[in-house]
Amino acid sequence: MGQVDSWKKRSATSLSRLLPRLEKRFCDHIDTVEWQGYVERINTHFPRLFQLLYQLYGNQYDFFYH
Repeated sequence: MGQVDSWKKRSATSLSRLLPRLEKRFCDHIDTVEWQGYVERINTHFPRLFQLLYQLYGNQYDFFYH
């Protein structure tokens, strides 16, 4: 597996764990249309954000919890 594929897999795994928590936390505060827009944006931009955070924090993978 190449490095790009590795980043994509890691970010997809993290996002699949994070997104339900965000939805549970904010579902009563955001209307459906706004939420769908947010989900589209996070699906588009999260892989790059994840890669940058991972590069910044290295082996300190606990940035996921923040």
